[in-house]
Amino acid sequence: MAGLERLMDKLRRAETPEHLDVTEALNGVGELNDRTVNLPLEVINMEFAGAMLDELDKFTGMIWPYEEEDFRKRTMGQFCGIGVQIRKEDGRAIEVVTPLADTPAFRAGIRAGDLILAVDDKDTRTMRIERAVKLITGKPHTQVSLTIQRPGTPKPFTVAIVREDIHIQTVKGWRRLPGGKWDFFLDRESGAGYVRLTQFTSDTADELRRALRELRNAGAKGVVLDLRFNPGGLLSAAVEVADEFLRQGLIVRTKGRNVSEAERPASALGEYQHGNLVVLANQFSASAAEIVAGALKDWQRAVIVGKRTYGKGSVQRLILLQQGRRARLKLTTAYYYLPGGRCLHRYNGAKVWGVDPDLPVSLTVRQMNRMAEVRQETDLLKEVNAELLDKLLSLQLREDTQLQTALLLLQLEQLAGKK
Repeated sequence: MAGLERLMDKLRRAETPEHLDVTEALNGVGELNDRTVNLPLEVINMEFAGAMLDELDKFTGMIWPYEEEDFRKRTMGQFCGIGVQIRKEDGRAIEVVTPLADTPAFRAGIRAGDLILAVDDKDTRTMRIERAVKLITGKPHTQVSLTIQRPGTPKPFTVAIVREDIHIQTVKGWRRLPGGKWDFFLDRESGAGYVRLTQFTSDTADELRRALRELRNAGAKGVVLDLRFNPGGLLSAAVEVADEFLRQGLIVRTKGRNVSEAERPASALGEYQHGNLVVLANQFSASAAEIVAGALKDWQRAVIVGKRTYGKGSVQRLILLQQGRRARLKLTTAYYYLPGGRCLHRYNGAKVWGVDPDLPVSLTVRQMNRMAEVRQETDLLKEVNAELLDKLLSLQLREDTQLQTALLLLQLEQLAGKK
């Protein structure tokens, strides 16, 4: 310990440690390790890199060779695990951003906002998020135990979940039809459609086009695009989704200190460029979801209803490290800017971030919990009595004042168009 303290003191005395200072410290740690515990070099390098990157932002980190396959699968929308999106604040337990529909976590009743206090009895408060992901994911048909603290409930509880291969279906409708297909109409009388995006993967835009084409062919007069609880995903998918609704103009701009500015414009080839549109967003809408909501708001293409979005507006570049075992550095290099010039990212102490709703509508914790319960039931029902399904969906709409507001806006637009 004394040797480590001397190395740390030397680094602290350097106002701005340079490359040689860091290299000398790493070599010193290696020499101490050889004389004492003799840990594998890979362990020393991983811990050293993790500690250094912790001083940057929470989205910067290493992707080690053993993690790369899982990272690629998650990015493409396919992986093996329980189907849950998580995030981590310093010193806090892992928080559930959202369970993915039709996955083991969803069927087990995991909800957005749940805190995962422990994974297989391992405390998550001092755990890096990459470590938590590694513990939660695993081989098919194996079991993981999560200790959950749910907002509004006094005591934690434990749930055991069996891992599966996850293929993420990211576009949902209002109700499932016999056989599992989606009905994308929220209210046929007024022609109001409903499309819910749960994530942005390489398949999302194609799934959305099919849904919008189905609505258009069936005579839809307006659409509710639900981006609540959407944690984001691929930038390319966000651009393609926004492009379905925009006739022209910039969708998003990326700017960084040492990277070229890049713009992503609309193509004017989208499926739904002219109908009425309301977007639902909340404090759990992040990243790609914010890009879509922000672009549609700035171009006055849609009315945004709900709560201000999360504020994850940073761009990470994957840098292949040629030496050693070809790890990758996931480094924040730029930030997303909306067409109006607003930076999406929520910096420490920031007062402006994300996308503000045009019509702020809040949901209580009880409403969100009840809404999640009903949605979990209706999403999983394949063959069900139509009367029971109508009852469940009526309950969903009654509890969801944000969705009620969106539907009312479309109904008023439809009435105004008839005058």
